Amino acid sequence: MEFKPVVIEKRDEALNAFFLGRCDVYTGDSSALNADRLSQAPNPDDYIILPERISKEPLAPVVRHGDEEWNDIVRWWSMR
Repeated sequence: MEFKPVVIEKRDEALNAFFLGRCDVYTGDSSALNADRLSQAPNPDDYIILPERISKEPLAPVVRHGDEEWNDIVRWWSMR
Protein backbone atom coordinates (compact mmCIF):
# COMPACT_ATOMS: atom_id res chain seq x y z
CA MET A 1 0.00 0.00 0.00
CA GLU A 2 1.27 3.44 -0.84
CA PHE A 3 0.11 6.62 0.79
CA LYS A 4 0.90 10.30 0.86
CA PRO A 5 0.42 11.82 4.32
CA VAL A 6 -1.48 15.08 4.57
CA VAL A 7 -0.06 16.95 7.55
CA ILE A 8 -2.52 19.31 9.21
CA GLU A 9 -1.89 20.75 12.67
CA LYS A 10 -5.39 21.37 13.99
CA ARG A 11 -7.97 18.64 14.46
CA ASP A 12 -10.88 20.69 13.09
CA GLU A 13 -8.88 21.50 9.96
CA ALA A 14 -8.06 17.81 9.50
CA LEU A 15 -11.72 16.87 9.79
CA ASN A 16 -12.67 19.55 7.27
CA ALA A 17 -10.00 18.28 4.87
CA PHE A 18 -11.34 14.75 5.19
CA PHE A 19 -15.00 15.67 4.74
CA LEU A 20 -14.12 17.92 1.78
CA GLY A 21 -12.29 15.05 0.08
CA ARG A 22 -8.72 16.38 0.43
CA CYS A 23 -7.75 13.08 2.05
CA ASP A 24 -9.17 9.58 1.79
CA VAL A 25 -8.72 8.30 5.34
CA TYR A 26 -8.97 9.79 8.81
CA THR A 27 -7.84 7.78 11.82
CA GLY A 28 -8.39 8.06 15.55
CA ASP A 29 -10.09 6.51 18.56
CA SER A 30 -13.23 4.68 17.42
CA SER A 31 -15.55 6.51 19.81
CA ALA A 32 -14.15 9.89 18.70
CA LEU A 33 -14.44 8.87 15.05
CA ASN A 34 -18.09 7.98 15.54
CA ALA A 35 -18.78 11.26 17.35
CA ASP A 36 -17.05 13.19 14.54
CA ARG A 37 -18.95 11.28 11.89
CA LEU A 38 -22.32 11.95 13.53
CA SER A 39 -21.69 15.59 14.44
CA GLN A 40 -19.46 16.89 11.63
CA ALA A 41 -20.07 14.86 8.46
CA PRO A 42 -22.37 16.50 5.91
CA ASN A 43 -24.07 13.09 5.46
CA PRO A 44 -22.96 10.63 8.18
CA ASP A 45 -24.32 7.64 6.27
CA ASP A 46 -21.71 8.26 3.56
CA TYR A 47 -18.91 7.30 5.98
CA ILE A 48 -18.08 4.04 7.71
CA ILE A 49 -15.76 3.17 10.57
CA LEU A 50 -13.77 0.08 9.71
CA PRO A 51 -13.92 -2.76 12.24
CA GLU A 52 -10.18 -3.50 12.10
CA ARG A 53 -8.09 -2.00 14.89
CA ILE A 54 -4.49 -0.94 14.36
CA SER A 55 -3.68 -0.22 17.98
CA LYS A 56 -4.76 -1.39 21.39
CA GLU A 57 -3.96 1.41 23.78
CA PRO A 58 -5.88 1.05 27.01
CA LEU A 59 -8.78 3.43 27.50
CA ALA A 60 -10.32 3.84 30.92
CA PRO A 61 -12.29 6.33 32.97
CA VAL A 62 -10.51 8.61 35.42
CA VAL A 63 -11.88 9.44 38.84
CA ARG A 64 -10.69 12.25 41.09
CA HIS A 65 -8.89 11.01 44.21
CA GLY A 66 -11.21 11.00 47.22
CA ASP A 67 -14.48 10.99 45.24
CA GLU A 68 -15.58 7.56 46.43
CA GLU A 69 -19.22 7.93 45.42
CA TRP A 70 -18.28 8.71 41.81
CA ASN A 71 -15.66 5.95 41.91
CA ASP A 72 -18.35 3.44 42.93
CA ILE A 73 -20.61 4.58 40.08
CA VAL A 74 -17.83 4.34 37.49
CA ARG A 75 -16.75 0.90 38.68
CA TRP A 76 -20.36 -0.32 38.69
CA TRP A 77 -20.90 1.01 35.16
CA SER A 78 -17.69 -0.54 33.78
CA MET A 79 -18.56 -3.97 35.24
CA ARG A 80 -21.96 -4.13 33.46
